[in-house]
Amino acid sequence: SKRARGMELALQFYPTSKEAHFPAKATDDQLKLLGFQVECESALGRSDFIDTSLSETISKLTKLGEQRRVARLKSDFKVPDKRFWWLTIRALAEARMWDALERFSREKKSPIGYEPFADACIEQRVNTEAIKYIARISDPVCKARR
Repeated sequence: SKRARGMELALQFYPTSKEAHFPAKATDDQLKLLGFQVECESALGRSDFIDTSLSETISKLTKLGEQRRVARLKSDFKVPDKRFWWLTIRALAEARMWDALERFSREKKSPIGYEPFADACIEQRVNTEAIKYIARISDPVCKARR
């Protein structure tokens, strides 16, 4: 695309000094994300990935059940575990994918606790789902607030 060519050209003009490292890396990352989004649009027959952030791309793919692509993004862009968990919880709750949310909660111990799971269910007004996670909250004060 025209934008990708522009970013590739910009990369050539960044000097190799320390001051230019961040903008060069950011441009390179954006170029990689754009390529990934083009690939997703083509493979999934959709046109709503380009021009979205990394977080939005992860959320959309999560809602589509594209876990392999999500894992690749998480790895390629070194998404921190806590951020990844927040994004996944919110996306699954927004999509009302309650079974997937419960499976995700049991994959491993949550690095952000179980309050975000309960909160996401409450935001979607599904208190029966929230109860599952409230029971897993270890802090009695947090548990009582829910």
